[in-house]
Amino acid sequence: METKLVLVVDDEVDLAQVVADALADEGYAVAIAHDGRIGLLRLAEHKTDLVLLDIMMPSPDGPEMLAKMRATPAFADIPVVVMTTAEYDGIAASLPPHQGVLSKPFTHRELLDTVARLVGAHPNA
Repeated sequence: METKLVLVVDDEVDLAQVVADALADEGYAVAIAHDGRIGLLRLAEHKTDLVLLDIMMPSPDGPEMLAKMRATPAFADIPVVVMTTAEYDGIAASLPPHQGVLSKPFTHRELLDTVARLVGAHPNA
């Protein structure tokens, strides 16, 4: 089975690392970016199968990065799951097309099930 690459874009360094570690433990390849600018650069560097995208980060923030992805043919079809806190769920609903929402704090199981739903079974399953 081909290893799937998940890009985690979140300015909360510790959370991004916890998410990356959880995914790596399941056999996914993981890249991390701590802002939207680096996130877009990572997308250009590697074939990415899924983006986990924080809504509230430095410019470009999550909504701006998602809009740029959807406007760029090479990135337009990459599945995106937005990560947000309950207070920003309304923003998440108004964003360009995305495939899911993980409300912080989310559980390990919610994370893995969401990723598996969008990129296939857990590699280590």
